[in-house]
Amino acid sequence: MNDYDFDDVGDLQRNLEIEGKTGTPVFFPGDRWIQVLAASDANPKWLARRKIVEEGTRRLANAEANNRRYRAFIVPHLAEALCIGWGGWKVSGVEIEFSTEACKALLLKADDVYTAILQIVYDDKKFRGDRIEVLTREAGE
Repeated sequence: MNDYDFDDVGDLQRNLEIEGKTGTPVFFPGDRWIQVLAASDANPKWLARRKIVEEGTRRLANAEANNRRYRAFIVPHLAEALCIGWGGWKVSGVEIEFSTEACKALLLKADDVYTAILQIVYDDKKFRGDRIEVLTREAGE
């Protein structure tokens, strides 16, 4: 069936290694980053909880839950199945090592980080190998 060998289609194909194993870095202002996997079928951690996330999301939507309640529900899933490392994040001026508990705390506290991660992990086109830069608005704009 593969009678055609198209030129230059590699950048139009999914990279399952990046989606499910190595991830891609998402960069934030201040030389901070988080390495994330895709919320896709290439990520075994995500596959194991995808149904739970979908059903929980549906239940919360039916209950007309507010964003705070949804965030409390989804953050553990993001931190445990999609975020795999980071750098540049500090507590009291000291850079801390990645852990899922620390990641959960960051995702609950930092609105821009939570929003960016939530938007990026569901788009497998973001996992083609390039790093992702997240720009945040300066206060007062």
